[in-house]
Amino acid sequence: MRSVTEAIIEAHLMAIQPERKIEELAKAGADLITFHIEATDQAQTVIHQIKGAGSRAGVALNPATPLGSIEEILYDVDVVLLMTAIPGAAGNPLLKHSLDKVKRLHNIIRENDYGCLIEVDGGVTIDNAQSLREAGANILVVGTAIYKSTDVWASAALLKGE
Repeated sequence: MRSVTEAIIEAHLMAIQPERKIEELAKAGADLITFHIEATDQAQTVIHQIKGAGSRAGVALNPATPLGSIEEILYDVDVVLLMTAIPGAAGNPLLKHSLDKVKRLHNIIRENDYGCLIEVDGGVTIDNAQSLREAGANILVVGTAIYKSTDVWASAALLKGE
């Protein structure tokens, strides 16, 4: 058990050559290490390295990256992270095609009984959280919706659908 928190710690690597940081992040306590499919041509090797280090493996896709780029590795990952806004600045809006992409990924996972979770990051708000969950997202990454809130606990409850 870590002395800091019992919460799940995710390391989201937005870097080329993600394999260079895996051991260090796992030793630091990352339960889930997520890398971008665009950052390596050795995705299967990276997944096995993450799992070999004792962490769960996640793969992320930038908004314009097609789902087909990860279909052959879905059976081996624990989480798929879909970037749902243009990465780079907090507060960027949810891209219009994101809900459809979440639904399509959810259907692929369900039809093949893969068991991995769907995480979305970017443009998640109180207004669209329910739609994202209904589309199949299991994990919602939020920033602005919490940090710009006047009542963090109420906002968190609304984001969770309570």
